[in-house]
Amino acid sequence: MILFRHRIGLNFIASMAKNEALGLPLSGIGGIETWIDALEFILVGASTLQVTTGIMHYGYRIVEDMIEGLSDFMTERGVDRISDLVGKALPNLHETEDFEVDRQGITQYDLDRCIGCGQCYLVCQDAAGQALEWDSGTRRPNLIEDKCLSCMLCKFVCPVPELISFKEMPAEWHRRETAVMDSSMEKEIKVEPFTKEGPNECVI
Repeated sequence: MILFRHRIGLNFIASMAKNEALGLPLSGIGGIETWIDALEFILVGASTLQVTTGIMHYGYRIVEDMIEGLSDFMTERGVDRISDLVGKALPNLHETEDFEVDRQGITQYDLDRCIGCGQCYLVCQDAAGQALEWDSGTRRPNLIEDKCLSCMLCKFVCPVPELISFKEMPAEWHRRETAVMDSSMEKEIKVEPFTKEGPNECVI
């Protein structure tokens, strides 16, 4: 859930930062727990950050960790001020239609470097194509190649740098069709608008 909030928050901040007519300072919020999370929001246009759930889970110490991580990052790259990083990634963001969707690919794993944390398996099951099986004996993921969406969410959550990479597949390779609900079942879905009013209720 935190990953979803983080990605959604980044998308909204980037969209608003690209809107020149808006002209307002933006505050990033949503799934910020590490200095990398903070940096991502800054790079897409946030000039301030808000952290709530992370502090509830881990305490105010994570803010000190963020400051330390960002400071080290800036020192390594010769950046003097946080403001120099605000919106720096915006020119590199593109809409989906700009991608080469005709190219096919899958993820590949350097399992010799895998630490067996299982983060790739969890995110693939909950947020991607359910293309990984988990070997509990070896604590290693097994990729079901024709189910892989090459979304690279597993790479985002993997704590080992460059363990997971993109592997291009030949043009004749085809991904397994994603299972969808039979359209004949739509009539069985019952939707009832919620219209009750009360002290603890909303009106839709």
